[in-house]
Amino acid sequence: MSYKEYGAAGIGVMFTKALLCNWMVTLGADITLANWWVWNQVIVTLGNLLSGFLFTGLALHLVTKEPVLTELKTQKSAS
Repeated sequence: MSYKEYGAAGIGVMFTKALLCNWMVTLGADITLANWWVWNQVIVTLGNLLSGFLFTGLALHLVTKEPVLTELKTQKSAS
């Protein structure tokens, strides 16, 4: 089943299935709010920050920065 074909209704179905799946998983689990926060939210947030920096920020910087040689030539010709 391709949710894309259903547009907004497909997004609603995916969202509902995700909620129900997560709810079913946590029914039998011994999870406290503190455990969830420390072992899920903190770790995931740090992972997202690090990978966002490495795979997006650093990659864009390396691709779009000017070569060092061009900058040195520009500085020498200006003086």
